[in-house]
Amino acid sequence: MKAAPGISPELRDRLEEIRRDPERLVGSIFATITEVEACFTQIPPAMRLDVMGSVRLFVSIWLGCVIEERLPTSAELDEAAAIGKRRLHQAIPLKSMLRSFSIGTQELLKSALNIAREHEHLRDEVLFTAAPLILEHIDTMSQAMALGYLNEQFEGARWRDAMRYELCSIVFGASADEASFRRAALALGLDPMGPYVAAAFDVELTSPYLSGIESELDRLTLDVTRYLKVQPSDVVRVMRHGRLVIWFPCALGDALTFTDQRLSQGLALAVRLMPMIRRVGVGLMNNGPSGWATSAEEAIRALNTGAFNSAKSKVHLYTDIVIFESVRSAGAAQRYLEGLVERLVHEDELIPTLEAYFSNMQRHKQTAAALDIHTNTLNYRLGRVEDLLGIKLDDLDQASKLNIALTLRRAGLAISAVNVGKESPKVS
Repeated sequence: MKAAPGISPELRDRLEEIRRDPERLVGSIFATITEVEACFTQIPPAMRLDVMGSVRLFVSIWLGCVIEERLPTSAELDEAAAIGKRRLHQAIPLKSMLRSFSIGTQELLKSALNIAREHEHLRDEVLFTAAPLILEHIDTMSQAMALGYLNEQFEGARWRDAMRYELCSIVFGASADEASFRRAALALGLDPMGPYVAAAFDVELTSPYLSGIESELDRLTLDVTRYLKVQPSDVVRVMRHGRLVIWFPCALGDALTFTDQRLSQGLALAVRLMPMIRRVGVGLMNNGPSGWATSAEEAIRALNTGAFNSAKSKVHLYTDIVIFESVRSAGAAQRYLEGLVERLVHEDELIPTLEAYFSNMQRHKQTAAALDIHTNTLNYRLGRVEDLLGIKLDDLDQASKLNIALTLRRAGLAISAVNVGKESPKVS
């Protein structure tokens, strides 16, 4: 903005009249803003006073610049930047803030044109001297306000990233430090003891640069929260073992089955509409730093196991493998079930036949059709299984043990395949 050229004493007197009693102009600007810009329509009383004060300040600065033939001072520009910062924390979009400033400028122009209308001999001075100054004023002050808004937004994002990194470092590196976890969670506006569930995403990222990858992850996380109807500020994300892990809040009192169903539906929609997501694994609801870590590892295990076992579903729940995971953790039970399968591996067709048999609910006709074999061939193979294991497949208890043994074998193959190329843990 250039220094204001000299204006006539008469025009200065007219502007001084407005500066001595600006409330009519301030009220007109404020009324127009709250009427035209939706986000200012239903603001609370304290915020109304703040916005009214901001309008009053900008009117005062503009009149001072014109009357005193000067540029805005550094202190005045700092005040404009501070207003921009406050609007960010008041959840006013940048576009709406700048739009409100433009509306105020239009009202300033109207007040100047009223002077020209009432005093025709001042018309040219108003049109060619005062009006251009108003337009330059809006450019200078709106830039200062927008810069304050964006700087505050950037600093806030950096701060949140730092706190998110600290929180995730505690979860995976010092989960016994509940006091530090609580402090970091509260700083991010999260409930430190509330229930959360982790989802692990196998994602396809395209940017070769770290900054680009972070931007992709930010956009992906934002889109996923929309499908799950969760506020972006209520979730935490991290990269773990090459998977994007996001913790989502759950309502107190929600049953595990309800949480699984709600997440499954939202995540299935996200996978269907977001090509960059290949598959998702979902852990169990838990709380506290060790609970967050456990849920994340469960989600990764469900993702890895599900991707190996199923080409159909792209959302894999830990609840689907929890029984087999429990068996794996019990050494004696695992050895017993592995022993059942070991007796069958020497005849290539027996294990695929049994897997088809159980996946078709032990119905012979459907199983034979799935394998494209005659029912007599199927009966012969099932008889071989009974002979080798000394069991009867129509015995529900024995058949269930064998089914678990086969599923456990598939899960073991999946985990082994993942562990071959497993990378070291990292937090980003």
